[in-house]
Amino acid sequence: MKFKVQIGLTIFLISIFAFAGYKAATSFSLGAGIFPLMVGIPGLILCMIQLVKDIDSRFEKDIEEKPDDFVDVALDPSIPIEVALRGAGRMLTWIIALYLGIWVFGFKIAIIAFFVLYLKKEGKARWLKTLILTGIAGYTIFFHFDRLLSLNWPAGLLSKWIDLPWLFM
Repeated sequence: MKFKVQIGLTIFLISIFAFAGYKAATSFSLGAGIFPLMVGIPGLILCMIQLVKDIDSRFEKDIEEKPDDFVDVALDPSIPIEVALRGAGRMLTWIIALYLGIWVFGFKIAIIAFFVLYLKKEGKARWLKTLILTGIAGYTIFFHFDRLLSLNWPAGLLSKWIDLPWLFM
């Protein structure tokens, strides 16, 4: 069996999910460790399934040989690589903007702003749908995660300068 890059990536992801699950189970309280466990366990299971598929050649489809410089970013081969890379860059920009928003404004304000901006700009959702989905996400974040699980979210730089209401602290 020839080693494929996909196998290495899958093994790397398995090790990350296993380490995160181990740290969540041993280092955090139950309330703080439940979120990493709820993400890590399904991620670990899915990565193990993917590893079996990567190793077992019966799952491989008949794919024509690709040149060595081929980058498989686009799922649809008819999409030019420039378009696929532009889309990947746009997604990376959204992720960086979310991290910067968390750093400056704090998690609660940044995630709500991110939901609204992402649904309007990328999802091209109508205002009613945007507000309903953002409201559901905000309710889940503010009351289920924050109040019921007593999780402390990052406050951000803005909270050092401005006294924000309790909901955003």
